[in-house]
Amino acid sequence: MNNFSAKTTFVLSLFAFCSSLYAETVDLTYTLVGKKPRTETVKLEEVSPDTFRLRIPKASIADDVAYLEIAPEFARAKVGDDGYLILPNGVLTRFKDREDGNVGINRAQMAFVGSKTPSGTYVAIVKGMPYSFSAKNVKKGGEYRQVIYYKFKDRKPYADVLIDFKKLSGDSADYSGMAREYRKYKLDTGAVRPLSEKIKERPALKYCIDAPEIRIRQGWKPAPPKIRRQTPENEPPMKAVVTFDRVGDIVRELKKQGVDKAELCLVGWNIRGHDGRYPQMFPVEPSLGGEAKLRKLIKNTLADGYQITCHTNSTDAYEIAENWDEEYIIKDPSGKMVKNDTPWSGGDMYQVCWKRAYERFGEHDLRRVADLGFKGMHYIDVVSCVAARDCFDPRHPTNPDEAAAYMNKIFEYCNGAFGGSMSEGGYDHCFSVVDSVLYVSFLLGKENRKFVDAQVPLFPLVYHGITLYNPGPYTINHTIKDAKVQLKFVEFGGRPSFYFHSKFLDGKANWMGEDDITCQTDEKLAHDVGKIKQAYDEYKKLAYLQLCFMDKHGEIAPNVFVSRYSDGSEIVSNYSDKPFAYKSQTVRPLGYMLFKK
Repeated sequence: MNNFSAKTTFVLSLFAFCSSLYAETVDLTYTLVGKKPRTETVKLEEVSPDTFRLRIPKASIADDVAYLEIAPEFARAKVGDDGYLILPNGVLTRFKDREDGNVGINRAQMAFVGSKTPSGTYVAIVKGMPYSFSAKNVKKGGEYRQVIYYKFKDRKPYADVLIDFKKLSGDSADYSGMAREYRKYKLDTGAVRPLSEKIKERPALKYCIDAPEIRIRQGWKPAPPKIRRQTPENEPPMKAVVTFDRVGDIVRELKKQGVDKAELCLVGWNIRGHDGRYPQMFPVEPSLGGEAKLRKLIKNTLADGYQITCHTNSTDAYEIAENWDEEYIIKDPSGKMVKNDTPWSGGDMYQVCWKRAYERFGEHDLRRVADLGFKGMHYIDVVSCVAARDCFDPRHPTNPDEAAAYMNKIFEYCNGAFGGSMSEGGYDHCFSVVDSVLYVSFLLGKENRKFVDAQVPLFPLVYHGITLYNPGPYTINHTIKDAKVQLKFVEFGGRPSFYFHSKFLDGKANWMGEDDITCQTDEKLAHDVGKIKQAYDEYKKLAYLQLCFMDKHGEIAPNVFVSRYSDGSEIVSNYSDKPFAYKSQTVRPLGYMLFKK
């Protein structure tokens, strides 16, 4: 080695050593009540050669700390650098030159974030208070940073802050590798189990692997409501749109067109329909046909070879409910009842404490629902699309970890009583027990938002092969929508979900889109069931992948993406306007191709 080379090697080695030391630190910023923020830099504990840990004992966090911000040095980059920052909802932010600002998520859906910068690629797995942290990608001046933060203003820490930062290399040094590492953590700790194992014990879940989800909104009161405080005297009339007899017509049409497997979910079967009087369920809504006709429908549907279940709600409460009680409502730190910002069909909607939801409405109400004869993935509304919520009522105080535990108790009962459980959204506090989610992310389809350079399938990369799901609200009823939506459904590994009368809001945008399937006439019913049959036939080729993990995703050419599965299968999705050649095959424009191992 010549003198120049030796000096160069030494300098590069020194730089790498110094960079490593620099990268293994985090800035902790404490915002104190009535005082200026205080920042300190701390070195992370080395757990292994590629894993570094931050632990802050809860006892060391002073009572006057309102916010704690954690900003790793390795999650820092300059404008123009290669790489990106990843949030748990799949938001990817590149280091572009743009106005200062940030994009964040309040109470993260999954307990990890990731960064790919000149300092290396890291995944940060939050192990202490995983349901209480938030995160944001920030640009200020010529620099980007990723910040993990906790709000302690109202809720003091109930556990240590514990975060493991793992450095990824080689083929793992990207967002797919971050997701695989988090999935490994969840599997290794026993927090989740693969579908391939669960279906051995759960025939109803096994059935769903091959079956599309078909939801039928039967009835509802006007939404948004004109009357926010409803009483029996001023309650608006309910729109009875799909009676139990008409549901029977849907079943017969499915049978006629050769949809051999399907799971039906009745929405709005309960008294005064969808969002009508929750948490009250009974009696069965008379204008739809009443309980006797519902029981007959369930019996006949099961006899035809389909599963049938229903939609209930254990988290929302309206004053019009016969079982309304302020006692079970979540209270904020001031003792005020927590109310949703948006009223729904039943008027002002309050939030039920999850401890009380389990104690008062869990097994007690669900046992009566199960007695109707339902079999399948019982759907409990909302639960996995909201963060596990604090409750400050001194009669039933709960922190987010405790709230998640009570949610899971409810779902565990559903798994035994109905055969499985289902909800909506991608918050993973209940995925140890929930089998399926209606859709994962409300953000999907809104990629043009500031600081959102891409929406990558982070949830599918973690949970495909563990939980069934549809990618997003706009991929519901995907076969009646445009080619890009249909392609996104396949690229992200979805299970088909259809929703009769998904569009029900008055004078307001519907989150599942303005296109809809209905059954108002026999001709429309036959046409829309034909769209379900189209999806069913297409899905048959892909259903086996539900038992595989999605291991890799990436853009392999401009507007061309590959989703690679643990069995070696690949799906190439071509969003471009030109054919794409891959492995001696041609993927058509706005089309996909399955490559089996």
